[in-house]
Amino acid sequence: MKINLVLSKSNWTSFHQIAFIHVIQDYFNIVYVEDQIPDKHNSILVSNLTQDRWYHDLHQQGYKLLIDLMWGGHEFDIPDAFLLKTNNWFWYHEALLYFRKGYDQYIPNRNYIKKALMPMGLRKESHDLLFDQVTNYLDDFVYSYIDRLGRYLPNDAPANFYGSTTQNQRYFNPEWYDDTYFSLVSETRVDSHSELHITEKTFKPIAFYHPFLIWGQPKVLEHLISLGFETYDNLFDESYDLEFDKVKRLNKVLDNIKSFKYVEFDSITNQKAEHNHQLFFNIGTVKVRVKKEIVDPIREFFEKS
Repeated sequence: MKINLVLSKSNWTSFHQIAFIHVIQDYFNIVYVEDQIPDKHNSILVSNLTQDRWYHDLHQQGYKLLIDLMWGGHEFDIPDAFLLKTNNWFWYHEALLYFRKGYDQYIPNRNYIKKALMPMGLRKESHDLLFDQVTNYLDDFVYSYIDRLGRYLPNDAPANFYGSTTQNQRYFNPEWYDDTYFSLVSETRVDSHSELHITEKTFKPIAFYHPFLIWGQPKVLEHLISLGFETYDNLFDESYDLEFDKVKRLNKVLDNIKSFKYVEFDSITNQKAEHNHQLFFNIGTVKVRVKKEIVDPIREFFEKS
């Protein structure tokens, strides 16, 4: 018998994501508390880090509780709750979503017009640090900085784009990748003291055949390699990935931008890009990893608690 994952319609979690539901329903029943309250002996409440703790009374009555931290967020103490997280959630989520949108069918048509693609949405100190250092290169970038400049990428999402937000995070326009040599990724976190957190910002160039430099936390590249992806040590000095000093790491990223050579990609670069695209969209691999990193831990929590 399947375990019930009990959600609230007003509390958005990973288990509300349409593409992910189609995978997770092989293992669990998805139930909304507004529709029914199932047997507590076969159910787990699922919530994010909301201030509206809709689950409180039910948890007090003995229902098991799972807190979804897969999108990030800081841990906090709730007795007997299971904190669900994986460093790789954004790979799985993006791959399943992009596959539904047909983005896996993209084939590059490289034009080599601009040096870098640099999309930025929300204003953050780390984004400002990078942006202020690359101002002299912006004429050679395809870039956005929505919160700071009100500037979107060229030909960004149409108003009727399904799932569109003010950031248009899941919209894909091939020309952004065809017209640029590489992605300059400004990740959500750049600190070295907190847990590694890799978002859709990094996985977009992986999905779309694009080399990448990452202004993020140290050892991001090391983690990607551990997942089986290729990085571009043939194009960049990737020693920045092991630099724990934030200022020095940014300077190494900037040195790579300055020294980048405008030449068409060779067979090694193209092989790496093809490999990354194929691994990213290997839905069989994604489903196996989801079972191991998400499904099995939930089942183990249910059986032990």
